[in-house]
Amino acid sequence: MTERHQIHWQGMYIYVVGVMLLIGIAIRMIGLSKGIWLDEYASINIISAPDFAQSVKSYDYPPLYFYLLKVWATISIQESFLRTLSVILNLSAVIVFVLWIKRYSYLASVVAGSLFMTLPVVLRYSHEIQSYALLLPATATAFFFASRLSTDRENFVNHIGLALGLTMAVATHLVGVILIPTIGLFIILSLPSPRRILSPGFLISFLIPCIAFALIFFVFLERPSKQDWWMPIPTLEIISGTAKYVFGWNALFWPLPRIQVYAPYLAIPFDWSIKILTFLYLAALIGFGNWRRSFPLFAAAFAYWLQMLVISFLLVPIFWYRTVLPGLIPLVGFVGIQCATTQRKYIKLFLVSYTIFLSLYLSVNWIVNDARIPIESWRETAELLEAQRGTEDIVVFFPDYAEGPIHYYADSLAPTNVVNIKPAGELDKLKESIESKNPDYLFLAVCRRGDFIFVTG
Repeated sequence: MTERHQIHWQGMYIYVVGVMLLIGIAIRMIGLSKGIWLDEYASINIISAPDFAQSVKSYDYPPLYFYLLKVWATISIQESFLRTLSVILNLSAVIVFVLWIKRYSYLASVVAGSLFMTLPVVLRYSHEIQSYALLLPATATAFFFASRLSTDRENFVNHIGLALGLTMAVATHLVGVILIPTIGLFIILSLPSPRRILSPGFLISFLIPCIAFALIFFVFLERPSKQDWWMPIPTLEIISGTAKYVFGWNALFWPLPRIQVYAPYLAIPFDWSIKILTFLYLAALIGFGNWRRSFPLFAAAFAYWLQMLVISFLLVPIFWYRTVLPGLIPLVGFVGIQCATTQRKYIKLFLVSYTIFLSLYLSVNWIVNDARIPIESWRETAELLEAQRGTEDIVVFFPDYAEGPIHYYADSLAPTNVVNIKPAGELDKLKESIESKNPDYLFLAVCRRGDFIFVTG
């Protein structure tokens, strides 16, 4: 980039990023009351427990996010307000990410920031009441200070910042520990001399999060050896499906069903146009750009996901679309740098233009198709339950965990009128429980992951 273009970008940068963030805020404020799903209720249940400290210790994940959510919930426990915390955390991740990539290029910062801000999976977790909302800014912070250390190794603030980012990650989610070797590799590839990573400052930066993880995993959590993340062993189909969802491939074709209905003669051209443009885009990303500058980011993303696969095969399955999120940060940064450092004028124009187009396109997809749609329909189930049941009716929940998210919305449901049946099946206990309540009428709600059948009698 010439000096004149550099000065021009410096003048425009703050305004472009400002508009970008305003758009990011606007699209994230849509659908905050869409309805919780089971995993979100688990978060709400933890912070609502009478013994909050014990509830956090007995859960499967580190405590940092839940303590933050607990403080936030002192103002309001309403769903939309709880989601606002995730919106703030998600936007903070975007801001840190943009500032990080700005160290490479103003243009790369804008291009990568716009794409990162609008990827479907990032938008989803800008709403979810789960710890992944905090995992992203922790990851972005770690990469930000790791990048600064590659050029300013003597500044102790950078070492403290790196330790803080990594410690936040391991205190938020157990997959945060995978970031420690990932960031280490990133720094080694970024430094002119890898031996310098053995300095006391670097060792302290990595030692602090390692100690924090050990204390959380072996001391704080009550059942670290019983971890079951409810995830299948990765297969080629699972890996492919996860990649398509995380990278927004499925979202690229969201108008296709409508086109097939209203203009079927355009369906095939539209389908192939998207595929060809995306193939050309990926080919240009790989074939052009300054790999010397961008390779450490690509290697970091690859290393993070490779570690997840190794752990999933050897220890416990953890490879899933939400746990792969931290790897997106260096990969999207790689995309931005490749776009900005391409020397061929028209290829660079194509890469930048198509990335911005993707950002706007994915934003429309989020607004039209995803922002207001709940993951599971517990609120609708609760509303139908409240509309049809009598005050003395007994409600039977199968499986038993269905009561929690429904009770969140159906707060008039008395515990004396509820019978819970575990998934393993306890039909004799069900019969005894119902008979002991001596009901005149029975209202049976059979609920499974938001699908429901109502039987009255």
